[in-house]
Amino acid sequence: MLKKITAIAFAVLFSVFVLGENVASAQVSESDSVMMAALDKKLGEYFVALERESVKVKKEECDFLISSCTTDPVRNHVAIRLYDHFLQSKVMGDEAVAIHLVDKWFEPGKASFHSDEDLLNAKVFAMFNRSSLIGNRAPSLLLKTIDGMKVEALGLSEGGYAAPSDRYRILYFYAPDCATCKIESVLMSRMLSEEDLPVDLIAVNTKDNETEWQQYREERLSVRSTATRVLHYWDPEVDSDFQMKYGVLQTPKMFLLDPSGIIVGRGLDTEALKSLLKTYVKGEPMEYGTKESEQFYDNIFSPYGKDITGEDVIGTAKYIEKSTLGAGQPKLFRQLCGDLLYYLTQKREEPYKEGLGYVVDSLVLGRPEFWNTQEDTLKIVTMATLLRGMLGRTPVGVKVPSRKVHGDLTTWKGKKYGQYDISRLRSPYSYILIYTEGCGNCQEELAGVDSIVSEYNSTDKQVRKVARKTKVLVINLDDLMEKHSDEAYSLLETFDLTVLPFAMALSRDGTVLHKYMSFVN
Repeated sequence: MLKKITAIAFAVLFSVFVLGENVASAQVSESDSVMMAALDKKLGEYFVALERESVKVKKEECDFLISSCTTDPVRNHVAIRLYDHFLQSKVMGDEAVAIHLVDKWFEPGKASFHSDEDLLNAKVFAMFNRSSLIGNRAPSLLLKTIDGMKVEALGLSEGGYAAPSDRYRILYFYAPDCATCKIESVLMSRMLSEEDLPVDLIAVNTKDNETEWQQYREERLSVRSTATRVLHYWDPEVDSDFQMKYGVLQTPKMFLLDPSGIIVGRGLDTEALKSLLKTYVKGEPMEYGTKESEQFYDNIFSPYGKDITGEDVIGTAKYIEKSTLGAGQPKLFRQLCGDLLYYLTQKREEPYKEGLGYVVDSLVLGRPEFWNTQEDTLKIVTMATLLRGMLGRTPVGVKVPSRKVHGDLTTWKGKKYGQYDISRLRSPYSYILIYTEGCGNCQEELAGVDSIVSEYNSTDKQVRKVARKTKVLVINLDDLMEKHSDEAYSLLETFDLTVLPFAMALSRDGTVLHKYMSFVN
């Protein structure tokens, strides 16, 4: 099974399965293009869900999804979609996943691009970027100094790698006639002057005009810092093979090396470099949803216990907004609010979901002026947008749509497996529980359902009455995926199943009374 057992992952597999069945049975029609578009949409949502996972996990997920495809057309479509996403991803390090797909699937012929030209381009990309991926030891570079001496710009250790240093090193490739380089060089020089960090800037001119190089150094790469050292090099004869070693097919190209010579940042611009330097050199936090922040919010909400309400969570969010922005601390607001967003995303109880809706609508999407950097877009805004769509599915107060699905209708008389319309349970105590196998919380909820209906012979008249009128449609999502994939897909489109188990209460006429409820309390 997938490492991330989420409804989004299930949706991808459903689409792959149904498309594969259609292609295998020669039922290809215009509807397949619609289904392919639905698959692409689910893949897009899945990319967001995987965004903060490690490169290792992303590789495993890609291999699983591709290997799940049963026909060549679907397998090729999925593999290409995955490759294009990770090739173009703005998440640092994702290009390693694209290279993995070339090595494991495309080059051996297990999956195919649309043309030989596409395959050639993919091979070239892999060849020029393989040695400079994040986590690799930085290749050494024999370059010329301003005085014309050839030196190992990064030092030299055994195996042809950069030697260790006592400082972080910024490796910056540029061309004096490159318009983007001119802007980036000025921005980086200004940032390094202001931050005054103990780092080395290894600036490498990729062209061969010495006069132009001298003027560029003086006008655009002048760093006024007592802590930062700037070292200038070039390679007019292109003897160092810097293009292949660091994938410098265009400029600018920026890397960050840690003191041991390991590449910890690549494909950087000045803003991304600044964030990394603050993290590594200054030790300032830049990540959301850390273990420390999780513990922080656990401490805040644990005193409420099982009696916590949506207003309690919303009140906490409002207090964060007032106390930080009221004190003129927008950075602290972003940190605390981002941590709260990630914290609430992992919660499945109704009060936390109510609080999540407020954070998404009022503190993130409703305050765009505070979330306007590229990093914010990737880590906060994109997630909030996806969550907004999920939380809005079949909201409280509307009638649940008619959907016929297979499941166990559980009453005081026992369980009866069959196909039921979720909008026609027709009881004042109607519930739906959707779960997945191998889930501890799911097992607790199933036990909670059994406990409720077992009260049919209670000595308490009201408890007995409720138990005898309770109907719970219990749906095993794994079983539904295997036997009735179309039904499972319709549930994924109808409800927010990002975190399982999912339970909801319905009125006699099918109106949603509660979402994200629990049978345990």
